[in-house]
Amino acid sequence: MLSIAYCALEVYLRAAILLCLWRRRFCVSCKTLYRLHCCVIMNYGKTVFQHRRTEADCTVGFGIVMNCPCCDYSDTFLFGVGMMFPTEYQGIVEDVVSGKYGAEWKRLLEEDRGAVIHAGKALYQCPGCHALDTRTNLSIYTSTSGLPAKSYWPYWMESGYTLVKRYEHKCSVCSKTMIQVGDSEEIEQAELPCQKCGAKLEIADRICWD
Repeated sequence: MLSIAYCALEVYLRAAILLCLWRRRFCVSCKTLYRLHCCVIMNYGKTVFQHRRTEADCTVGFGIVMNCPCCDYSDTFLFGVGMMFPTEYQGIVEDVVSGKYGAEWKRLLEEDRGAVIHAGKALYQCPGCHALDTRTNLSIYTSTSGLPAKSYWPYWMESGYTLVKRYEHKCSVCSKTMIQVGDSEEIEQAELPCQKCGAKLEIADRICWD
């Protein structure tokens, strides 16, 4: 019941914010609503997410601001999925079919009618130069039942699916294969070195982007 109450409050706050945006007025009270909305998501996010992750239309996007205590490095990273996830998923499928991600990924998706793509965004770090970047996962899964995939795959419903092959993301700086840091909980526990000086990065802020 508690998680349902959190979800109801989140829906109410999101609707109020969208109404303000539609009216093109974002006053002080609206900003307060937005901060409260983010507070609900970030403070009770685990409860809300656990309740909503069983729903096919679940849309939760989180983000972090990372600062280095020893130099001037600072950056913002957004991950998860948002309200446009079904549309974005279809776009990724079309890119794979067009060959954008290579002949192997095109073949894996087209030959297996139960094949799906992990289209959630995650944080990756290069083991060489320590560069951080947000990338779409792009790993291929397949349905254990052999049934055709739906119009979009809710990637959090991993039961009933098995991993076929992970997509290797290359660092845009040094071209080495990047390592996935993980989701919000794993990032909180990770000790990530700064790409400028090597010191341990600190999480300065948390963001709810959708």
